[in-house]
Amino acid sequence: MPTSDEPVVAGASGIALTGWSGGTGGGALDLVPVAYDFGDTDLTIYDLIENDADIAVEVLARVEEARHDAVAAQKLYTHLAKLLVEINRLKIPGSLRRHALRLMENATEIRKNALALEKALPQASESIATAGKQAAWRHQELADLTRDHGHAAPAERDYHQE
Repeated sequence: MPTSDEPVVAGASGIALTGWSGGTGGGALDLVPVAYDFGDTDLTIYDLIENDADIAVEVLARVEEARHDAVAAQKLYTHLAKLLVEINRLKIPGSLRRHALRLMENATEIRKNALALEKALPQASESIATAGKQAAWRHQELADLTRDHGHAAPAERDYHQE
């Protein structure tokens, strides 16, 4: 179950990903159903268009963070490699050598994932921005007309409930 310090990220499927599970072992994510109430929403096409533009900018801003993470992972790998040389030189017994190797593998994986994010985030940002522009192109005229007639949304019909 989520704790107060774990962020809850809900997806469109109605499942929240709450972080790494400490109790299930194996590092699985805790999946918690999230109840949605779509009956009384005040979202409009204007909210969608505005938020798509904002999110596209935020996603693009994360490219620099991914680049920084890749550099940090490479530095960590270098420091661990030096530590491994020192462990071997001093012939330190125990599991320290194994742990250093494992951390080096983790640093390599982190760097690989950060570089992949750095490459994929600009495309994701562009896709989000394009979706907002397409929504504006397709729906904003009707939304403007509806607003001009004093309504917040088009008239509700039975098929909207199906």
